[in-house]
Amino acid sequence: MPSGSPSGLPLGSSVDDCKPAWSAVNGTGPFGAAEDDALTAMSPNVVTFMNNTHRQDLALYALNYGNTLKDLALLDNVSLLSIDAMGAVLELLICCESDDSCVAILERLPWPNEATCTSVDDVVAAFGAMSIGVGLSGDI
Repeated sequence: MPSGSPSGLPLGSSVDDCKPAWSAVNGTGPFGAAEDDALTAMSPNVVTFMNNTHRQDLALYALNYGNTLKDLALLDNVSLLSIDAMGAVLELLICCESDDSCVAILERLPWPNEATCTSVDDVVAAFGAMSIGVGLSGDI
């Protein structure tokens, strides 16, 4: 499994080339944003920024705030798929070296303190609070 950061968090690119048949950004699929959600239009910009700049942070969010990931060593890749008023949707590529298999899992992370975000500034503040909660700087 590749390691893509000085901190040793494993990062891969295999999921980046895969696109789901549904779109979490346009409101379809199991974790899609509500169509009337004001953040839906900004979701692609936030997704690109977080995936390009804060991928290691996303891995720590999944480990600390999600229900699926229990060991960073099993994580091959993590990608932010969408944001909406209630939270963020991550795609986790979890691999097991013993049987050389991987599975992609969607993980819905609610914003801290059950907050509802109505603007990009709210989302930045929510990601900042999540970062502080995992021991990182709150600067996003």
